[in-house]
Amino acid sequence: MSRCVKRHKDAVRMPSVKGGFPGGVEHPATTLPMQIDRIVFRNQAAVLIDVNPNPNPFRKSAKAHPNGIVLKGPSGEVLPKLVSLWQESGAVPQPGPVRP
Repeated sequence: MSRCVKRHKDAVRMPSVKGGFPGGVEHPATTLPMQIDRIVFRNQAAVLIDVNPNPNPFRKSAKAHPNGIVLKGPSGEVLPKLVSLWQESGAVPQPGPVRP
Protein backbone atom coordinates (compact mmCIF):
# COMPACT_ATOMS: atom_id res chain seq x y z
CA MET A 1 0.00 0.00 0.00
CA SER A 2 1.45 3.36 -0.92
CA ARG A 3 2.15 5.92 1.80
CA CYS A 4 -0.38 8.29 0.23
CA VAL A 5 -3.20 5.72 0.37
CA LYS A 6 -2.27 4.74 3.93
CA ARG A 7 -2.30 8.40 5.04
CA HIS A 8 -5.71 8.90 3.44
CA LYS A 9 -7.13 5.81 5.17
CA ASP A 10 -5.64 6.94 8.50
CA ALA A 11 -7.14 10.43 8.05
CA VAL A 12 -10.57 9.02 7.21
CA ARG A 13 -10.49 6.98 10.43
CA MET A 14 -9.75 10.05 12.58
CA PRO A 15 -12.95 10.73 14.51
CA SER A 16 -12.15 14.29 15.49
CA VAL A 17 -9.57 17.03 15.59
CA LYS A 18 -8.44 18.67 18.86
CA GLY A 19 -7.11 22.12 19.33
CA GLY A 20 -7.90 25.55 18.05
CA PHE A 21 -11.25 25.60 19.84
CA PRO A 22 -12.01 27.22 23.20
CA GLY A 23 -11.65 24.84 26.12
CA GLY A 24 -10.01 22.13 23.98
CA VAL A 25 -13.43 20.91 22.83
CA GLU A 26 -13.33 18.08 20.30
CA HIS A 27 -15.05 18.73 16.99
CA PRO A 28 -15.66 16.42 14.05
CA ALA A 29 -13.01 16.57 11.34
CA THR A 30 -15.73 17.80 8.97
CA THR A 31 -19.28 18.98 9.42
CA LEU A 32 -20.16 18.84 5.72
CA PRO A 33 -22.57 15.87 6.06
CA MET A 34 -24.43 17.65 8.87
CA GLN A 35 -24.60 20.89 6.88
CA ILE A 36 -25.94 19.05 3.81
CA ASP A 37 -28.55 17.33 6.01
CA ARG A 38 -29.78 20.66 7.39
CA ILE A 39 -30.08 22.19 3.92
CA VAL A 40 -31.66 19.19 2.20
CA PHE A 41 -34.09 18.22 4.95
CA ARG A 42 -35.45 21.78 5.11
CA ASN A 43 -36.46 21.41 1.47
CA GLN A 44 -38.53 18.27 0.98
CA ALA A 45 -38.52 18.88 -2.80
CA ALA A 46 -34.72 18.64 -2.91
CA VAL A 47 -33.07 15.57 -4.39
CA LEU A 48 -30.03 14.07 -2.68
CA ILE A 49 -28.08 11.56 -4.75
CA ASP A 50 -25.26 9.57 -3.16
CA VAL A 51 -22.90 7.98 -5.70
CA ASN A 52 -20.29 5.89 -3.93
CA PRO A 53 -19.25 2.24 -3.84
CA ASN A 54 -18.80 2.43 -0.05
CA PRO A 55 -21.07 3.30 2.89
CA ASN A 56 -20.73 6.95 3.95
CA PRO A 57 -22.65 9.64 5.87
CA PHE A 58 -24.37 10.91 2.72
CA ARG A 59 -25.80 7.45 2.01
CA LYS A 60 -27.69 7.51 5.31
CA SER A 61 -29.09 10.92 4.45
CA ALA A 62 -30.09 9.88 0.93
CA LYS A 63 -31.87 6.80 2.27
CA ALA A 64 -33.75 8.88 4.85
CA HIS A 65 -34.81 11.70 2.49
CA PRO A 66 -38.10 11.25 0.57
CA ASN A 67 -36.32 12.12 -2.70
CA GLY A 68 -33.01 10.50 -1.82
CA ILE A 69 -31.29 8.19 -4.28
CA VAL A 70 -28.40 5.84 -3.54
CA LEU A 71 -26.32 4.67 -6.49
CA LYS A 72 -23.71 2.15 -5.41
CA GLY A 73 -20.66 2.17 -7.61
CA PRO A 74 -17.76 4.30 -8.79
CA SER A 75 -18.90 7.71 -10.02
CA GLY A 76 -16.93 7.28 -13.24
CA GLU A 77 -19.20 4.38 -14.15
CA VAL A 78 -22.49 5.45 -12.55
CA LEU A 79 -22.72 9.13 -13.56
CA PRO A 80 -22.36 8.66 -17.34
CA LYS A 81 -25.17 6.08 -17.22
CA LEU A 82 -27.32 8.43 -15.14
CA VAL A 83 -26.80 11.32 -17.57
CA SER A 84 -27.65 9.05 -20.51
CA LEU A 85 -30.90 7.98 -18.84
CA TRP A 86 -31.86 11.60 -18.16
CA GLN A 87 -31.06 12.60 -21.73
CA GLU A 88 -33.05 9.66 -23.16
CA SER A 89 -36.02 10.60 -20.98
CA GLY A 90 -35.95 14.18 -22.27
CA ALA A 91 -35.45 15.55 -18.76
CA VAL A 92 -32.04 16.96 -19.68
CA PRO A 93 -31.41 18.72 -22.98
CA GLN A 94 -28.97 17.06 -25.34
CA PRO A 95 -25.65 18.86 -25.47
CA GLY A 96 -25.45 21.29 -28.39
CA PRO A 97 -22.48 22.40 -30.40
CA VAL A 98 -19.67 24.03 -28.47
CA ARG A 99 -19.42 27.72 -29.22
CA PRO A 100 -16.09 29.54 -28.95
